[in-house]
Amino acid sequence: SIYIVFSLIAGTTILLHIFKTRYLDYYEIVKEENESTYKYSENKIISLELPKAYNFTQYIPANNYIFELRNDDNLNIFISEVGKIQNKELSDVVSADQPSYIANFNKYSNQSNISEFDLGGSKAYSYSFHYLDSKTKVAYYLQTIWLEKNEKYYILDIEFPLDSLSENSKIINDVLNSIIIN
Repeated sequence: SIYIVFSLIAGTTILLHIFKTRYLDYYEIVKEENESTYKYSENKIISLELPKAYNFTQYIPANNYIFELRNDDNLNIFISEVGKIQNKELSDVVSADQPSYIANFNKYSNQSNISEFDLGGSKAYSYSFHYLDSKTKVAYYLQTIWLEKNEKYYILDIEFPLDSLSENSKIINDVLNSIIIN
């Protein structure tokens, strides 16, 4: 009878261990990958909710940016803010900006056309290109997105190494689906 009790306890312990190993550990991994974290600009005007899996670190903004996120895989998000130009359509501002901005990069290719889309009920414009970082000699993909809100323009630059395009292209949708500008 003591052997039966011992067998039942041992069997139950083994079953619980198998259940934990197969289901609970998997659940914890999936749960962690799906968890999000909020990031806010210093002035609290902009917020992003992004998956923790990106492992972003928020930097003190530099170079006229109001928001700057980076991770160890060289996935970077920069957001700047400029005053609205009166009597100019945003599409005209973006059309004028695109060639002058891209000219700042010594070696670039695959420049896209400007595309218009809706972002939270407002028109937004986007273009992309590839460039070669002159210091590191690494090719990057850069997506630039312009939107207008509260009499200001917000410019989002999302960049990452070109060789990780397939893994990182989801970040663009994650940013666009979560950005809030107050």
